[in-house]
Amino acid sequence: MYWTAGLYKGNDSLSGFYVWLMMSIFTSYCVCFGQSIAAACTHVYQSMTIFPLIMAFLFLFCGVLNPPSSLPYFWRVWIYELVPTHYYLEGLVTSVLVGVDITCVQEDLAWFLPPPNQTCGNYAANFLANSTGYIANPDAMQPELCGYCQYSRGSDYYEFFVGWSFENRWRDLGIVISYWAFAIICVIFFTWLNRKAMR
Repeated sequence: MYWTAGLYKGNDSLSGFYVWLMMSIFTSYCVCFGQSIAAACTHVYQSMTIFPLIMAFLFLFCGVLNPPSSLPYFWRVWIYELVPTHYYLEGLVTSVLVGVDITCVQEDLAWFLPPPNQTCGNYAANFLANSTGYIANPDAMQPELCGYCQYSRGSDYYEFFVGWSFENRWRDLGIVISYWAFAIICVIFFTWLNRKAMR
């Protein structure tokens, strides 16, 4: 999937291996996590009720759909740091986007009108000094509109919007492996606990 989609362009070969390894381990974690829920529940209807609720928490609070800065304080300080999908996606997204240059198409640009007798580049210079992105037509003047692209590099998204770091990717892999090992232990424990009376 990584290579067929062209995500390797601009990245090193280690990033491709990392993405494959992280996806393999996270898939194994998901299987073990589902098995641990099934082993913990004594009836199939319990697991059918509990599992979707837990999965909603795993993906709602991972930081991609709703960045940590916009989460309520209560959820940001513990659930965001607790869910394994946060570490999985931080490792994946930073590895894929680290060397990518972004060029916005016309539909992606935010359009605004510059003041009279000023170019788009001059008018937006102070703004661009403190933000990400670029002006697509910096020499344009009124009556032409200025086109602003929010991101100029892939790292702009994960560093400024989500607050992730490329340097954390190996740490993230270790955390996902820890979650996987914990899920295996939970499967063994709950299977032993719930099935010992049946022996």
